[in-house]
Amino acid sequence: IGPWPSDLWDSLTGINISAGLTEGSTSITLASPPTAEFGLGDLMLIDQTDDGTLVTADSGEPSVQGHRTNRSYCVLRKIVTTNATTITFTPPLLGSYWASGRDPEAVAWTVTDRPTLKAASVEDIRLEAGSVPQNYNMKFATAYGCWIRNMNHHGWPTGGGGAGVYATFLLNCEITWNIFHDQTTVANSSYALTLRNASYCLVAHNIFTNLALASAISCLNGSVIGYNYGVGPFQYDPDTWLPEYIFTHGGHTFMNLYEGNWLYGPLQFDDVYDTSD
Repeated sequence: IGPWPSDLWDSLTGINISAGLTEGSTSITLASPPTAEFGLGDLMLIDQTDDGTLVTADSGEPSVQGHRTNRSYCVLRKIVTTNATTITFTPPLLGSYWASGRDPEAVAWTVTDRPTLKAASVEDIRLEAGSVPQNYNMKFATAYGCWIRNMNHHGWPTGGGGAGVYATFLLNCEITWNIFHDQTTVANSSYALTLRNASYCLVAHNIFTNLALASAISCLNGSVIGYNYGVGPFQYDPDTWLPEYIFTHGGHTFMNLYEGNWLYGPLQFDDVYDTSD
């Protein structure tokens, strides 16, 4: 559900931000007036270049990690108003590393890739791959205030970046009360839930079972990963291959709450002082 920029992440043109990049801010000033891409009520991306120390480059950007090249520090916000060179947005800005010397920009795509999906839901459905091969059972993208709830996910591709749900460019969205289960073939880069470039989202009360890989997270901020349940049987020996059930994988993921998750195996997190990937 919802459109997304897909491989257009790097082709989208940003506008330099000249003021307003302080934590808690609800407005920014641009170096030039916003274009028609900045539709009222739609999403925009605020990002800046990596500093190479606290925020470092990914090996698989941008198509893999869901952000623009060398711009892992990024958040999504909903555009409330535009006036001359000023944009007001919601919710308030997160993060204390914003810096004018890091070429901060605002990016939007209302015209290029259609408006943001709002207040939509998919619920109470069993979803598995059909006869025509797809990378994902479901794309959940460029959405505000939407949710996926009480679904049964099975049979997504077992390699090549496949996912039960590929969720990206989300703000104030929920993925709750789903079951992801029974991928009987072990393969690299295939996840029950891929969550990339999202802000203020809730992933809770989901069940992950009989999988090789469950959830890969990148560029997530201000969100909650809570009360999910992950258990075997696993498609490998967990003594020699740690179960990657909830782990950050690239991008700069910050200011999230992980609470009440029951997982057979460790939580794996990137060290932001080391590598982002």
